[in-house]
Amino acid sequence: MSIGFGFERLGLLTLNYPRTVGLVVLALTALFLAQLPRTSMDSDLLRVYADSGEYFDRYRQLQETFNLARKAVMGAEGAVDSILEELG
Repeated sequence: MSIGFGFERLGLLTLNYPRTVGLVVLALTALFLAQLPRTSMDSDLLRVYADSGEYFDRYRQLQETFNLARKAVMGAEGAVDSILEELG
């Protein structure tokens, strides 16, 4: 195994077959650009974190218990257990 993990072979391919590698790069670029209109971002954090574990389940339980509206979603890191235990 080399220090480049075999990626230096790609450089050798480029040096040996520059036109072929250039055409492959152009074809891949065209393919990726054609797929660009299909991309989308999901900005709903509740859908992103759904089924993410115990904390999300507790959040859903608190939301149903206190009939909370989805006006603010806050992510916190740290001593969340003690805060949720006091609320629940």
